[in-house]
Amino acid sequence: MVQYRLGQWKLALATLQDAVKTNGNQAISEDLFFLAMCYHQLGDQKKAEESYTQAITWMQKHLPDDEELRRFRAEAAALLGLN
Repeated sequence: MVQYRLGQWKLALATLQDAVKTNGNQAISEDLFFLAMCYHQLGDQKKAEESYTQAITWMQKHLPDDEELRRFRAEAAALLGLN
């Protein structure tokens, strides 16, 4: 998340992808929202929307009332123009 916040989108994307791989290809909602935002910043709207959709699915299943995830969801939706 720090790399994303610093505008280091390629590095953030690689770090997040590595984290997901390390976790047995099991991404959590937080990772997926940031992956979506990285993909968007790097111009890949299709992957951005796929990651965003996966994040929402995970969130609804596991932590639907988590305030931090709600903020990340809102941030990602605004960036991707999905409001």
